[in-house]
Amino acid sequence: MKVTFILIAGGFSGAENALYNILKFCPKRDRKNISVMVDKDIEKYYIDLEDITLISLGGYFHEPFLIRPYKFLKSILKARNYLKSNKQDVIVLFLSYSWLVYSMLDKKKFKSMIVSLRGTDVYNFIHRYKILNKIFLGNALRESEKIVSVSKKKIKGLSKRYMKKTIVIPNGIDTKFFRPLENIEQRKNVILFTGRFIKMKGVMEILSTAKELPQYEFWFAGQGKLAKLINLPNTKNLGLKSKKELVKLYNQATICVAPSYWEGFSNVGLEVTACKRALIATQEAFSEYITDKKNGILIPAKDEVALKNAIVDLMTNEKKRKEIEKNAREKALKYSWEDVSKKWSTLFKKISKNETNKK
Repeated sequence: MKVTFILIAGGFSGAENALYNILKFCPKRDRKNISVMVDKDIEKYYIDLEDITLISLGGYFHEPFLIRPYKFLKSILKARNYLKSNKQDVIVLFLSYSWLVYSMLDKKKFKSMIVSLRGTDVYNFIHRYKILNKIFLGNALRESEKIVSVSKKKIKGLSKRYMKKTIVIPNGIDTKFFRPLENIEQRKNVILFTGRFIKMKGVMEILSTAKELPQYEFWFAGQGKLAKLINLPNTKNLGLKSKKELVKLYNQATICVAPSYWEGFSNVGLEVTACKRALIATQEAFSEYITDKKNGILIPAKDEVALKNAIVDLMTNEKKRKEIEKNAREKALKYSWEDVSKKWSTLFKKISKNETNKK
């Protein structure tokens, strides 16, 4: 069965990382029949994928504004030409620009199409008035054979006709890479945040809590427009870190915090828990895989008092923290990328079987 993924992004982040790992961990027997179309800005991240055909659709996000439409049309022509000579069984669409590319493809060159909703895209479709997003994603949803969502909660606002053909395949985690490290000593007073330094991630709440808890160190790994505010005596801006450096930081931390207002399906939480660390996170963003007081602590978003109380509780109750750490690792193992990739392969087989039964 021949499958092509289309991802147009302009930058490498959550959805791009998810697709990389879906492809990396897919069963070897399927790899030679998989191709992925990406724009030039993220092409380099997929070059090392063995046996998978990589098609670069060119770049346009960093071109002068007036030239971008021309460059984008060229990328669509590349996609059309590839499908013309390589007819596919299934096309899988990731993120907004992929809906636009799909709208201009020859539908006779593939049998079925799957829309993969990563979180923010479906939120914009349901809650925000973005006419192009509504037109192109709406068209793709109507014509899709299946819709894949990373989370049950994020698709609640979809209409019944879409919900009927939606299945959940979550993001995953490389549990062999993100793991407890025996040679790294856990600190006794460190609270770690990793991610973008923006308001939606709860950075302001963390800083307010840091002011009230001077006995603890608050480490921030990442980057963003709120970086200048990380200047308290007990805060450290560690900057953007590599994955290898993040594993070390997770292992050094006493606990980790992620008080986001909203998330699609956050990989940060899985990274933390896979490294056997207790996570304090928000109900709104992390309840998909964090069970309160079992494998993490859930608090309401924008609640500084709840954040402070949860930090003090875990810092002063080592027995409770160690039990959560144990459960956290066990839960993370259920979200391995190997299992996630197998679910995608199973979906493709079901679609292929359905196509055969139609004939």
